[in-house]
Amino acid sequence: MNKSQGQRDHQARGPDSHRPAPAAGPALTRGLERAGVGQALIERDGTVRHLCQTAQALLGPHIKPDTNILFRMPHDERQLCLDWLAADNQQTLHTLQLTTPDDEHFAVTLLPPESDQPALALIQEQPAEGHGRLALARKVANDGLWDWDVTHDTLEVSQRWRELLRLPDGHPIQHSRDWFSLIASSDLFQFQADLTLAFSSDVPRFMRELRMRTPEGETRWMRVDAVVIRDNTGDVTRVAGSISDIQDRKQAEHALERVAANDPLTGLASRTLFLEHVEKALERARRLNHYSFAVILLDIDHFKIVNDSLGPGSGDQLLIQIAQRLKPVLRGIDTLARLGGDEFAILLDGLDHPSSASDVARRIQTEINNTIDLDGHAITLTTSTGFVTSLHHYDKAEEMIRDADTALNQAKANGKAQAVEFKGDMHTEAYTRLVLEKELRKAVDNNNLSLAYQPIISLSDQQVVGFEALLRWNCPEHGWIPPDKFIPIAEETGLIQPIGAWVLTEACAQLKRWNNAGLPRHKPVRMNVNVSRRQLDNPAFPDTVRQIIETHAIDPDTLELEVTESVIMGQQERILDALKNLRGLGIKLAMDDFGTGYSSLSCLHEYPFDVLKIDRSFTMVMQEKRQISAVIQAIVSLAHTLDIEVVAEGIETDGQLAALQALECDLGQGFYVARPMTHEQAFDFLRNFNGFESLKASA
Repeated sequence: MNKSQGQRDHQARGPDSHRPAPAAGPALTRGLERAGVGQALIERDGTVRHLCQTAQALLGPHIKPDTNILFRMPHDERQLCLDWLAADNQQTLHTLQLTTPDDEHFAVTLLPPESDQPALALIQEQPAEGHGRLALARKVANDGLWDWDVTHDTLEVSQRWRELLRLPDGHPIQHSRDWFSLIASSDLFQFQADLTLAFSSDVPRFMRELRMRTPEGETRWMRVDAVVIRDNTGDVTRVAGSISDIQDRKQAEHALERVAANDPLTGLASRTLFLEHVEKALERARRLNHYSFAVILLDIDHFKIVNDSLGPGSGDQLLIQIAQRLKPVLRGIDTLARLGGDEFAILLDGLDHPSSASDVARRIQTEINNTIDLDGHAITLTTSTGFVTSLHHYDKAEEMIRDADTALNQAKANGKAQAVEFKGDMHTEAYTRLVLEKELRKAVDNNNLSLAYQPIISLSDQQVVGFEALLRWNCPEHGWIPPDKFIPIAEETGLIQPIGAWVLTEACAQLKRWNNAGLPRHKPVRMNVNVSRRQLDNPAFPDTVRQIIETHAIDPDTLELEVTESVIMGQQERILDALKNLRGLGIKLAMDDFGTGYSSLSCLHEYPFDVLKIDRSFTMVMQEKRQISAVIQAIVSLAHTLDIEVVAEGIETDGQLAALQALECDLGQGFYVARPMTHEQAFDFLRNFNGFESLKASA
């Protein structure tokens, strides 16, 4: 497009073309300015609408707002380059970034020219939220830039690129082979496949995480971002981009994956890993006619009494001893897992005959039903066991565990201290579920649900930051029903939609009352509300949230919606869109129960989370297990790098509190601070809480 044509288009648009376009936030502006990067807002006809001070210095004093500059638009619009006249010669400054905030403007970020940097730097779309904007400023300062002239096979890299790979100045990096020789062979194939796909299709850019070798022989993880540049005929002429060191993130990620696969207390397999092993056993059973296996579930009879009388620490030691007693009963091919609490699971793999499962179950009874010395106390244990074999031809691991759990419940109903095999007529649990579903519908219709509130405290200034709203149900027929019993029913039946709307309405109404109570506070109280996948899958959910916020006239910034880590796994694009829509309302988003699944640490910068909540299973053992403390430290460090606030759940001792404060964790909640309470009790707590020392004084 030439200048005169651009001016005619501009005039045709009329006076509305001068309306302001979205500008970068102050955090981005400050970060980019410190990195020597300028920002400009330029209309498509070349008219400059905005320049920051750095951009003004880069472009020269003669380029001012409302002046027109020449620019050229290559094959890919994202490869916009700016030309301007400086002194007596024409110079070219390429964009580091280009976005189109509306149909009439380009938001351009300008990279200062340096002799050791390639002519064209990485071009990437600007993230919509503040976390991504800050990441951009860090990218300019910390990433190594590269520019590959494909036509002549010449490669230019920045000094930072060399520093990241510990390359001395004399080390030759002039051609693609010089770079590719540094890539681990197992990753080079994938990287070359990326290039082949980009060259042979219309893929404009790609990203690959790979390992590269330094001259000292060290292998480090790098993230390579690349943009493909084509000429007017569509042929690839150049590939440019950046590399960033992700070694620390990868190490923390791998550590977290190892923790997620194992129970942090006993070191046994976790529920997630156990389910994977059962799924594999089911696959083998479908392929092999004579293959059989079994699943055993067991828990310790009267464990709660031991835990309450001797304390959680003694209860943990008991579980560790139980795990040690179970191991000799099993073979090397079997899987022993702790599912949670005092519930253990066993996969008996490759049985000679399904009846062998009952023999193992009896040996477990004999091994466990003995006296254990626990801190000088002689504890006589018994265990209830339920098991099921593959003869029932299951399709999913969850179904098999469900029926083993049904047999376990039958063993308890029979008087405990026994092993029961699942039979097809044991589906009384299904009947119980139908009864609970019927009662839950009545509770929704009759408004018989209630909320409890658990305080969230700043670990630095020891102030009450807010409360988490927790759903409770006191059934007239069955008494208090645990949330993990009725919330899954609500999810499966769709009742979670009206229940979720009621919870959000009630919590926001209570939040408004607290913040209007006239308490002497520097900041308003925040309210945390849990949301489920079913709610996020509902396209109308963001509008429901908006209406509730407007109805109660609360500040959106005081509402924080919590999403569990498992919710964002699978169907990620749809969940991401829902989260962005919610974030657009001005509310905060928190990832709950972080560390309990297999999600990557890298997902933190892909989702618009403001807060990360570390699962209580980490907090409870962080003092006994140094590796858990190290994982928490890595999580806190990475979250802070991304400007994400960190909350530790499940604080139950002053030692855990002190350890979390030392790791600079931001917020905390748990029984050590306060148990969930009524709204009247919560208001009294809000008014009277005077720091953690007051908790010790009242203990």
